[in-house]
Amino acid sequence: MFDSDPAMIDAGSRYLHSVGPLYGLFGLGIGLYFASQGFGRLRSAVVANFTRLAIAVGGGWVALRITPDLTSVFVAVGLGLAAFAFRHFPMREVHPHAQHAAEVAEAAAAQGRFWDMHDRLCAGQDAFDDDSLLQYARANTGSGARPRRTRE
Repeated sequence: MFDSDPAMIDAGSRYLHSVGPLYGLFGLGIGLYFASQGFGRLRSAVVANFTRLAIAVGGGWVALRITPDLTSVFVAVGLGLAAFAFRHFPMREVHPHAQHAAEVAEAAAAQGRFWDMHDRLCAGQDAFDDDSLLQYARANTGSGARPRRTRE
């Protein structure tokens, strides 16, 4: 493992340049995992960690099939470290309207307008009652129509 072989030093250097800056995101993922333990909601955190692993392993496998260059494998590992899905974990015990706000955001995501709704919800945090959320959803569709439901 520790050698003065120039090829090994080159590979290690490329790895550290490709993946090294993303190790902080790995730490963030672990922190979120432990935080989710405190809330008693582990399923999403475990799924997220397995997804990150699948991205790194699957991306590395595909990269090796495309090119024998290790740099592409290192990039796949880096993407696996950086992969996060922005999801909502409503804390109904803390905020009575958290569940409905999360549902409105997910409905907007299904229409390709998640970030617009995200910004709207962040700007209007003092008004999360059902009437306000419905008003945000109607404004977010751009047509004034009732937002469609993604699930019953």
